[in-house]
Amino acid sequence: MLKATLKTLVSLIVLYVILMTTTYSIPNSALNEKIDESLSTLKYEGDYKIINTGDFGTRLDNFTDRVMIQKARKGEASPIKEGMSISDYPRYWHGYQVFLRPMLTVISYTSIRQIYLLILIIFLGLNFYLLTKRTNLLVSISLMISLTAVRFNVFSLSMQFSNVFILLLTGNAFLLTRNDTFFKGYKRYLFFLVIASLTNFFDLLTAPMITLGIPLVIVCYLMLTTVGKEKYSLLDFVKNIINCSFFWGIGYGITWISKWSVATVILKRNVVSDAINQILFRTEGDQNWPVDRVKMLGHNIVLAFNKINLLFIVGFLLSVIIMILLKRKRSIKVIFEKRILVSICSFIFIASMPYLWYLVLANHSQIHYWFTYRLQVITIFSIMVTFSFFYDCLCRE
Repeated sequence: MLKATLKTLVSLIVLYVILMTTTYSIPNSALNEKIDESLSTLKYEGDYKIINTGDFGTRLDNFTDRVMIQKARKGEASPIKEGMSISDYPRYWHGYQVFLRPMLTVISYTSIRQIYLLILIIFLGLNFYLLTKRTNLLVSISLMISLTAVRFNVFSLSMQFSNVFILLLTGNAFLLTRNDTFFKGYKRYLFFLVIASLTNFFDLLTAPMITLGIPLVIVCYLMLTTVGKEKYSLLDFVKNIINCSFFWGIGYGITWISKWSVATVILKRNVVSDAINQILFRTEGDQNWPVDRVKMLGHNIVLAFNKINLLFIVGFLLSVIIMILLKRKRSIKVIFEKRILVSICSFIFIASMPYLWYLVLANHSQIHYWFTYRLQVITIFSIMVTFSFFYDCLCRE
């Protein structure tokens, strides 16, 4: 497994360098017109437009989208240096430029939003179909409500928000089309390694952990229900969660460190030092941005669990409870079965992951709570899937 892990990571890093170099080989003359049109649109809308007045959770990050488009305009250095520098913003890979720069040769920002909308709709529908087919309708509905709670309806209007969720939905579709043997061996760990690496390549620290949490819930659910019906113990699931999280962390961390290292060598400047300073700031803040973890948690939780979201979530849970009570002859007996207790422990642990992220990256989660709150899609999905699994067990008996 170590050999496969190293080979995968090295291959991905080499691929990223090639992709960024190729992308920045496109001359500015092919993009300038559409870049100017796009920047005009964003200037007209403002940096932080709120789509649904009064709902801060629908605030767009036009500021970051504007930066992304500005960075599509390269300098005078060679393609490989431009691909590592990204107009003097080298601590991220900026992998979104792989498709943003080519698109800007033919269309502007308003049309790019329409393309994002189409992609999101297609993958949302595909996830609903595959989840229903592989698990059950309640799990599919759980994902839909969870995405609604984090304002999925505004994603297409912001590249910054969309990229990581498109990657998530793509990863879900991949998992749901694997056969049972995939979930028994090391391949599932390589999946988390690869999706974490891709997350770091494409995302700008928006809500990266969703590509760990949501797929992990799906993996656990499939192991509990469809993968040969083995008698997994709680220890088996603890190991599974730890291993998947470890490989995700390795994929995310090594990919990021590799960018700093490669950029440092190619650009002949200390990108590593700049990146570490930013990490320290994002965790503990500074005198101008002091960290208040209690306040930060409150801001994030309130946006994810506002009144209408609580109505959706509680309504779903009550509906499932009623369906469970209709099968009351079995429900009391089943609730004490090992697999139910194992599932509850597993899903509760996964549901807590966003709050661990918040406590570590406290400064970032405090300043940008109006989009970091979306990490709690993991929490909402985990809770709802727990109830869905209980009902599924009753139906299978």
